[in-house]
Amino acid sequence: SLATSGTWSIADNVQLSAKWSENYYTITFIHADGSTEAVQVENGKTLQKDAIPAVKPQTGHTVVWETTDFSNITANTNVKEKVTANQYTITYLLKSDESIEGKEVVTVTYGTTFTLATPKNTDKDKTFAYWKNVDSGKEFKAGTWTTVGDVTLEAVWNLVSDGDWTKNY
Repeated sequence: SLATSGTWSIADNVQLSAKWSENYYTITFIHADGSTEAVQVENGKTLQKDAIPAVKPQTGHTVVWETTDFSNITANTNVKEKVTANQYTITYLLKSDESIEGKEVVTVTYGTTFTLATPKNTDKDKTFAYWKNVDSGKEFKAGTWTTVGDVTLEAVWNLVSDGDWTKNY
């Protein structure tokens, strides 16, 4: 008969053999939105990379698991997503007669707002019109913006009309 526990009286010599069952542990992956995915791993084994659930992407953020070491698993484990807002670069492409107050290269964090610089020009016959994205041609008026990527901007100028020309001199 199979005995698993208890107190026994033995009337004769007996040979006992231990029978072990394998232990499995659960790694619970907790997404930033609170949802979970669980994976079971045999005691002391390594969770294979292809068994690790994918993180849930978030626009403007880098999302990774807080650890990537799933070797020699010996306990139930919780692993959370680590979400970090991306950093982007705004580069003001200026010509020799143009200037801005502040830096020509600015780092901004996704989800935060920033104010575009207002350029100055030493040529009194020009007034600032807007910033133009060098890659896309999109126009950005001066003001407050948010960004979802690196951008290089160049100033576009209007020539002062004849009626206004004399007030500059």
